[in-house]
Amino acid sequence: MKILVTGITRLQFTENHYLKQQLRVIPSEVALLRGLRELGHDVTMRQVKWGEDLSEWDKIISYAAPTDTFIADATDGFLWTLTRDDTLIAVDDWQVGRVLSDCLRPDAKWKDAFVGQMNGLEDKAFADFLHSKWCCGRRILVPAFEGGDLSLLINEGMSKIEKAEFDCEAMDIVGYDPNPLLPLRRPTTTFMEKERVWVVAGLSEANRKAWKKLKPTLPVIEVGKRGKGGVRMPEDEIIDWFAQRWFHYMPPYKHAGSGWWRARPQQISDGMAITVCSPAEGAIFGDSWVIEDPRTLESMDVKELRELAVQQRKEFVENHPVCSKGKERSISKLEEFIS
Repeated sequence: MKILVTGITRLQFTENHYLKQQLRVIPSEVALLRGLRELGHDVTMRQVKWGEDLSEWDKIISYAAPTDTFIADATDGFLWTLTRDDTLIAVDDWQVGRVLSDCLRPDAKWKDAFVGQMNGLEDKAFADFLHSKWCCGRRILVPAFEGGDLSLLINEGMSKIEKAEFDCEAMDIVGYDPNPLLPLRRPTTTFMEKERVWVVAGLSEANRKAWKKLKPTLPVIEVGKRGKGGVRMPEDEIIDWFAQRWFHYMPPYKHAGSGWWRARPQQISDGMAITVCSPAEGAIFGDSWVIEDPRTLESMDVKELRELAVQQRKEFVENHPVCSKGKERSISKLEEFIS
């Protein structure tokens, strides 16, 4: 099939755009393109223009994103793809509820601050109509680890829509694990002596601050923080930095237990370090990932820490393999999505 992949942000409609970004974080879009091509499809990724003829494409996959943001460069093109009833939707933002309920935010969407994303479009009435339909009744692809409850991803968005008494057909959600289809970035060192510090990584300051609930006694380093006291470096460089420190805290998402994909569990377990996350999220990775009281880690000796790191690594690899078995599973989910 001829498949067009597009979206609202440059990351969503420009192939390998992440290589031009400061942190060079590999997005799930890379896995989608690779998987579809593995299936033998002719795949093009590009921006769509309002009003263009889309009839040459057998399938269109459009990445949705919040429209009240300055990185929304092509909302008009995304909306135009919705003129086809068979257009499929993909989401790469962990705030899935915010993305799905964007149809309830026309005032934010059309205000002057974001007018550039419409690229001169004058047919506001029709664009408003398409926006009111947004993801309703569509099949939606999300990056997610096997074993999670995908309904948790759409519950918040659907609750807002239902509360607003908005007419929105049910959404069909499909998840796949991107890791087996990505050029994984792995540390060059694993068992070297590690620093006994806590690492909290995240681009959102609000999420990073969640570590305060742990009340750790060891030092805390914030990764992703700008300015004094923060650490920021490209993803392909920071994986070795992760491997040199024992304790890694992943702030929880509101939909913990959904299986929402993030690259860090793979990267940290590859570096034989220890991850602490929400118990609901950890249960998807393995029993050793469920750590009810993270402060108990601080009193462990090096032998105990290494044993736990090895166990986390073992369970993660078994439950979420990136070998041929994992690849076949992910490709099968993508085939289900486009069928």
